[in-house]
Amino acid sequence: NERVGPTAVMEAATLLLEAAHCEALPRREDNSMTLDQHLKEAQDCRQELRNKGIDDVHRKWLARLVATRRLIVVPTANALGYYRN
Repeated sequence: NERVGPTAVMEAATLLLEAAHCEALPRREDNSMTLDQHLKEAQDCRQELRNKGIDDVHRKWLARLVATRRLIVVPTANALGYYRN
């Protein structure tokens, strides 16, 4: 559908980036937080994805897609189809 296509592309890109971000946690570069705070941040992030229906296996797979590929996201609409619709 010409109206929801660009939105679906952006939502998919957001999901990929959220999965990659959560998989990269906990990070220890930020010394202002304790290890427990880092671990809590990682758990919270992963729980948010579970609440969206993304289990651990799929989170890891999505994160791997981001890490092992160059993704180019172009949320464009089909202008002719949009006009005719």
